Amino acid sequence: MLGGSCSRLVILVSVLSSGCLVTVCEGATCGDTKAAAPEAGAGACSPANCSDGCCDGATCIRTDSQTSSQCGVYAEACQACTSNNRCERGSCRGPDTCTTGCHNTDICHTGKLSSRCGPVGSACTLCESACVKQQCAPAAVLVGDPCTSDSSCAGLGRGAYCRLHTTGGVAYPGGFCTLPCEGTSASCTGISDCVSFPTRFGESVRLCAPTCHPRGCRAGYSCYDGLSWNGASLCWIDPPPATSLTAAIGSPCLDASDCGPGRVCQRPYDGAHTGYYGGYCTSSCTPGAPCGNGSDVCVTEGGVSLCRAPCSVPGRQAECRTEYVCEAGAAGNWCASSCTWGRTCPQGKTCNRTTGDCR
Repeated sequence: MLGGSCSRLVILVSVLSSGCLVTVCEGATCGDTKAAAPEAGAGACSPANCSDGCCDGATCIRTDSQTSSQCGVYAEACQACTSNNRCERGSCRGPDTCTTGCHNTDICHTGKLSSRCGPVGSACTLCESACVKQQCAPAAVLVGDPCTSDSSCAGLGRGAYCRLHTTGGVAYPGGFCTLPCEGTSASCTGISDCVSFPTRFGESVRLCAPTCHPRGCRAGYSCYDGLSWNGASLCWIDPPPATSLTAAIGSPCLDASDCGPGRVCQRPYDGAHTGYYGGYCTSSCTPGAPCGNGSDVCVTEGGVSLCRAPCSVPGRQAECRTEYVCEAGAAGNWCASSCTWGRTCPQGKTCNRTTGDCR
């Protein structure tokens, strides 16, 4: 029950305490009231002055100053987050909220994939081999490991071999365990990717090379961007060898220097989308005359005659690079850019969307 009177009444706080309504007055004595509470903002910590923080005694710890040991909002008492959690905008967040597997920030995963592996409550890791029982299994051999013979690399799987020298004769420091590939990372194991080297490096074969992260590159090797057609960052010989070799017709390229003397690079974009994915080393030719190494095919498109790499089975990839297909022509079968990648078929032919060749 409210009693007493105030000659100059300003109600600051009204709370229900022990079943009685308590009124705090300023400038007068109020009858039947309890002792006045501290004025908000004058030593007290309350929702009136700490809605964006928590109270540590009389002190307001605002969200932009909070740590994992002082976390909260709406003037509640500050709480300490568990050891693996962090305080974010007044709430404890982190791995302790993940009860099924590993976590990437606040996202829970099963922890059973090689790309997201880890036990309950741990941060997910990227395995260089398989993820077994939520743990990365050790790999006896990894792509890019040193070697002295093919048997040293057998743990990589079928087709693995030890590459000791580039096509141009430059040594791989300590040897280089690798696998042959066809232009995609699907044929490579662990954390590696398939690389087609520009001809100026003197390495004409496609092979699997280790990505730069997370384990970095070993001595004698450095991280290079864009060595492969897919732009992956890969570990390779440092310094990269230089050569004056002439690239084979149909080799990938970034510019004419990748193709060597007497060659030009037909790039993916040359004022317009050409469809020649990853570039295509070629040279001009005369129909009916020898072309390239003699087995290459002289193909005329749009009034321009250029040498093309030969192939054996029209409508299939055959000997052609990834994203290229063997196409039948008057002068012979040749490796053409798949028409599903933007190449325009000559007049009178249409694109077979299944095989990628023009018919």
